[in-house]
Amino acid sequence: MPRVRLFPLTLVLCGLALAHPGSPPSAMADVASAGDLSQRIDHIIVVVEENHTFDSYFASYPGANGTYAVDSYPRDPTTGMPVEPVPYSESFREGVVASATKGKEPLSNARPAAEEAYNGGLMDGFVGAQVRRGNDRQIAMVYYSKEDVRGLWSVADRFVLFDNYFSSALGDSLPNMLHLVAGTSNGIKTGTKETLAQISDGLPTVFDQLQAAGVSWKYYIGGLESLDRERIAGGDYLRSDEPTPSQFYWAPILGMKRFWEDPQLNAGLASQEQFFLDAAEGRLPAVSFVLPSPTDHPLTAPTAPQQRLLSLVNAMGKSPQWESSAMLIVWDEWGGFYDHEPPPQVDGLGLGFRVPALLVSPWAKRGYVSHVQYDHTSILSFIAQRFGLPSLSPRVAASNSFETAFEFDAPPREAPAFGLASIPAAPVGTPSQNRLTLMAYLEIFAVVAAVIGFLVWTPHIADRKERPS
Repeated sequence: MPRVRLFPLTLVLCGLALAHPGSPPSAMADVASAGDLSQRIDHIIVVVEENHTFDSYFASYPGANGTYAVDSYPRDPTTGMPVEPVPYSESFREGVVASATKGKEPLSNARPAAEEAYNGGLMDGFVGAQVRRGNDRQIAMVYYSKEDVRGLWSVADRFVLFDNYFSSALGDSLPNMLHLVAGTSNGIKTGTKETLAQISDGLPTVFDQLQAAGVSWKYYIGGLESLDRERIAGGDYLRSDEPTPSQFYWAPILGMKRFWEDPQLNAGLASQEQFFLDAAEGRLPAVSFVLPSPTDHPLTAPTAPQQRLLSLVNAMGKSPQWESSAMLIVWDEWGGFYDHEPPPQVDGLGLGFRVPALLVSPWAKRGYVSHVQYDHTSILSFIAQRFGLPSLSPRVAASNSFETAFEFDAPPREAPAFGLASIPAAPVGTPSQNRLTLMAYLEIFAVVAAVIGFLVWTPHIADRKERPS
């Protein structure tokens, strides 16, 4: 068999390897400038998970402000005894689910329960807030070990974990999600059908800003396809005898009629599946919000939500847009779980409980724990800073952005392929691996084409030689 010369391919592969090195040096700038941000980050992705405090997922994470130094825990009001953190287990989850009243959440997370848990900053009412509402005495103190949430810890190990990120309001999803998309809760303190109906259709959101500024955006919502446009227009989902889809509380723009009636705004609503298609084809907009499904609602088994989250991270990592992207992963609110860190005051108003937050980007510091104070309005500040938008509210204007979590004075890092044992192997590699594979295929194709051409034309030439002149 004749040998194929691969010297040109070797040169191509070596050149690509030099052009796209792996991990950057450890000595990096501490703070990224606004100019660096505009030059490097063209795509901001905000993934919103559900209902967990920082201590419920990262209580023992090395270098983070966890519970290893806590020596006083909330007490059970019925016994007066302290209740220490309880490790998550499937048997505990199954027992709570089995004993829970049908239709009732196993953990109370609304404003009254949050205020009782907070107890004026003493942070000792978490157990009592649940017991007095008929819930299990230990449920608020459940925490997940590294083994339970290995995927989340793996993301933190390779990118940035924020241990001083707070939800924006004491209470449940609706007021916090309003802060995340509008910079204010508009006076709403808890999520009910009545408060959903109070959301003003004139309340400006970051999506209105982006649309007006000509900056592309999409909100990828798990289960969007299950919503009925006519029932939304008719207000059916807010009637007392109708179940209200959970997406209305988690993505409150769905309750604003203009996002259904205005064709341009409506075009920004997309399914979760569309995110994967857009990422693969390099068509992610400048700003994406993602509401995953399944999400990690309290006492959901952690495997499936982690798989979904890691699949979103992997999709961004394999996208042609990876090198210009930053993904912020945040949890909307506390969910009823314990956290030991008292929320600070901002402009005379208290923030909500501390929640986990992560940054994934080729420009993110590696294995870095940030102690800078943030809340949901910080994300709006980050978006405004990058795309030159005005602040939606005074809270947004006063919020810290995320410059200290980036390092821009080195080549971008490759995206790792995250996975759990139950997740099938990714069919494609990182962007540079994909480029190498493509070049290899092109080289092989060129060689094959040359061989085929030679085989096709050789008989023709021989035939011409045998013809009489």
